[in-house]
Amino acid sequence: MGKKKEKVIDLKPEKISKDHLEELQNVVSAVNKLQFDIGNMEVQKHNALHALFQGNEKLNQLQVEFKDKYGTADVKMVMVLELVYYPQFTAMNIVCIAGSDLRHMIKKYSSQIYAWAQVCGVTKMECLVSPAMEKILQAQGFEQKYLLIRKDLTKEN
Repeated sequence: MGKKKEKVIDLKPEKISKDHLEELQNVVSAVNKLQFDIGNMEVQKHNALHALFQGNEKLNQLQVEFKDKYGTADVKMVMVLELVYYPQFTAMNIVCIAGSDLRHMIKKYSSQIYAWAQVCGVTKMECLVSPAMEKILQAQGFEQKYLLIRKDLTKEN
């Protein structure tokens, strides 16, 4: 005689509940939007860096022109600024600051820079700087909030 097969009953639901499907769709949609937003930010970052490099090239050209025309290429101060929108506040980031007379020029023009920043809705100024620049900016009331640490991947441990 042959064996009698028992019928196996699958207890898994055949379809997901409407609530779980909606929750899953919302989570996937949010993740997709975040990935899209990060991609857009990366494109903006790339474009900003490209513009920065172009600006540096133009600055080098102007220095040559100034030296030929005026006898010096001395730039007292130059700043590149960007607005950063945080959930709690708007900041103005000093992307780049350079010049031959920074201590004096920062002291001389800081109030105008801060006033312009406030017109833009800025409540905080920030920048990533070297220890030497940190000393210059601390004289203007800047305080250390974070530390940047770096590993050189071109050197062996």
